[in-house]
Amino acid sequence: MKIRSYIFFFLLLTSVLNSFGQDKLFLKDGKKINCKVLSINPTTIDYSDSTSTQNAYTLQKSDVLMAELKNGEVYIFGNEMPTVKPYSPIKTRAERTNERKAAIREKKKILKMVLLAFNPLI
Repeated sequence: MKIRSYIFFFLLLTSVLNSFGQDKLFLKDGKKINCKVLSINPTTIDYSDSTSTQNAYTLQKSDVLMAELKNGEVYIFGNEMPTVKPYSPIKTRAERTNERKAAIREKKKILKMVLLAFNPLI
């Protein structure tokens, strides 16, 4: 009887782990798409819906924060370099503080999304 329960538990565990074997796209607006990534191009990502492999969709890389593939590879796309302004007027201390706080909030938001991707129990 004990062996049957161990076998049942093992089969249940392997079936649960196999159900998580799909690709995931995390968008910058906070949405998560379970899908099969077909290709990652220089400006776009092609994927098919996880429910039907017939339809193929395309997303701009600029809309995607991160892609987590079935084999464990993780691609992070949200790290584009900002454009440099040729002329920057002198800012007040309060303006610089507000900009730093906004940048910190944005980095915390991105970090939280990445952590949620790897540990959904947070």
